[in-house]
Amino acid sequence: MDLAPAPVKPLFALVDCNNFYVSCERAFQPHLNGKPVVVLSNNDGCIISRSAEAKAMGVRMGIPWHEARPYLSQGLIALSSNYALYGDLSARVMNILGDMAPRQEIYSIDETFLDLSGVTAPETLALAMRQRVLQWAHMPTCVGLGSTRTRAKLANHVAKKQRDGNGVFNLEALSLADEQALLASLPVGEVWGVGFRWQEKLQRLRIRTVADLCAVDADWLRAQSNVVLARTVKELQGVSCLSVEDVAEPQQQLMHSRSFGHPVTELRHLEEAVHDFITTAAAKLRQRGLQTAMLSVSIQTYTNRGPETQYRNSAAVPLPAPTQDSRVLAQLAREGLHRIFRPGFRYKKAGVLLTALSGVEQRQLDWLNPGDSERSRALMAAVDGINRGMGRNAVRWGLPTDAGHWRMRQERRSPRFTSAWEELKVVKA
Repeated sequence: MDLAPAPVKPLFALVDCNNFYVSCERAFQPHLNGKPVVVLSNNDGCIISRSAEAKAMGVRMGIPWHEARPYLSQGLIALSSNYALYGDLSARVMNILGDMAPRQEIYSIDETFLDLSGVTAPETLALAMRQRVLQWAHMPTCVGLGSTRTRAKLANHVAKKQRDGNGVFNLEALSLADEQALLASLPVGEVWGVGFRWQEKLQRLRIRTVADLCAVDADWLRAQSNVVLARTVKELQGVSCLSVEDVAEPQQQLMHSRSFGHPVTELRHLEEAVHDFITTAAAKLRQRGLQTAMLSVSIQTYTNRGPETQYRNSAAVPLPAPTQDSRVLAQLAREGLHRIFRPGFRYKKAGVLLTALSGVEQRQLDWLNPGDSERSRALMAAVDGINRGMGRNAVRWGLPTDAGHWRMRQERRSPRFTSAWEELKVVKA
């Protein structure tokens, strides 16, 4: 008699914050609810986030701010990007969700995958996640459930489009006929990892809908495209074979963290660890031709250690200009660590997270905030070359004493409600 337990069916949740930057602003400014709101990029360049009301008004994503100014007369509210606020709220949301699932994979500043395999009532849990994130972080979310990450991502898209839904959509709860009808109604470009270039190529192959892609032979498609797209077909068919790193999307974040071999109690030791993490992450940025406009530093104590008081915190540090310079990043990471360090705790883990990534060729020309100079780039390239030839850390960076005085142009920035004492709300009794 075979008493082996039945295999657990895989199930993933993709939790995505709705209109994230705008929702962050509304979390601390409820008077913005129900109004058309947009958030602008660095130096108030272009629109990078829109509320539903702004979308209905006809404001397009990515247009330069000067083209959107006429909408001000119609009630549009424009805010400068406040990355300190966004990074802090992102960390809060991710921490909340990470405590509700056995395994978490953070995909971007506003998206995370959760492994819900074996959960008996996944839709109930998904609703509880939405409620807790809304109650604790004032952040609206949608949740997609699927047997693979690709199917979960697709389900999340459906959850967002359902006007009368509850913000949760389980693709695995559909009958085969209903699933086929749904997939046939969705353009192939809605599939995770299918960008505009691949969408055009697939359409030339008469693959126009998600149902068309799902019906394709993966081996044939691999010969026509690449292994990642072939795996995407397998994922649509219910075979989990893609990780977050596998999908050919532009990288949106870079994380480097480690658990310590023994408890760390002194600030100088945490400084050494964070300094090592941030210089390693900066080298990876340069290797991949990227730069960052936002970094976060996090620390946490041991958990489940009886009566010991636990502590975990993170600090988001916006950069005045995108950079890949180890010296700049190391100094700002150190400043972030000093903001959150508390003596008297036994720290288990520290990490750095770089977000708002862009290619170095995308830097904006701004004489007030020029970003990395050619001399800086040449110096970093020389150090990277030595370390490649002589081994990691053959040349190491010390801690600089001055990170510079660049400041972004943020004429419409909201207060840094969670990271600056002098900008806290004043309550009068």
